[in-house]
Amino acid sequence: MKKNILGVLIFCISIILMLPFMEQKADAAGATMYSYEFEIYSNDGTEFLGTLSTNRYDSDSIFNKYGSYGSKYSSTSIWNPYGTYGSKYSIDSAFNKYSTSPPILVYNGQAIAYVSVNKYLAGSISPYQLWNEAKAIDGM
Repeated sequence: MKKNILGVLIFCISIILMLPFMEQKADAAGATMYSYEFEIYSNDGTEFLGTLSTNRYDSDSIFNKYGSYGSKYSSTSIWNPYGTYGSKYSIDSAFNKYSTSPPILVYNGQAIAYVSVNKYLAGSISPYQLWNEAKAIDGM
């Protein structure tokens, strides 16, 4: 439990430290937005598994229950309990508590954490914590 709290704390601090360096740009409506995006990839970096967008209608969001990356039926979703990235038995899964090659969380092309329920894997964040972390980032 302490390792999970420490991992989340380190994750949040790293986000806060990166805020001054985030490039701002305007969208089509002229509103300012940050250009950062958190993405999830397979451990080897070859399979895109979605973003942490809190927009539940975003087709790339892991929180869109009907999208390719948020559906419990999609092969590219960490929420699919029978898929490569969501099964509790797959070595590449975020939900295998013994996995050593779970998906990775990427920010600006750099891997910053593992997405895993393996509490012994240093530098990991539980998939169950991703929504709260994404909401906290949006609120910054």
